[in-house]
Amino acid sequence: MNGAFKVPVSAARGESIKAEAGDAVHVSISLDSPPVEANIPLDLVDGLATNQEAADFFDGLTASQQKSYVTSIEDAKTSATRARRVAEVLDALMAGLTRP
Repeated sequence: MNGAFKVPVSAARGESIKAEAGDAVHVSISLDSPPVEANIPLDLVDGLATNQEAADFFDGLTASQQKSYVTSIEDAKTSATRARRVAEVLDALMAGLTRP
């Protein structure tokens, strides 16, 4: 592409920079640091402690993948739902899924 790269931009971002489809823009890319870490809830920590395979897989996930698992648990409204989601997360990790 002769040194040109196409990067998709959301409609909201396009509006904020006053760009339209097909416009050429200059961008700079930098490393996002420090890495974001998910705060793992204690009930998930306990579940991972009893399942080394799930724990190893979870540790190999990116921070955003870990956060999606954590969010699915934290969004539970009742303790019964939360316990069920922890079990579902452990099953998903055992199945090698990167997202719940």
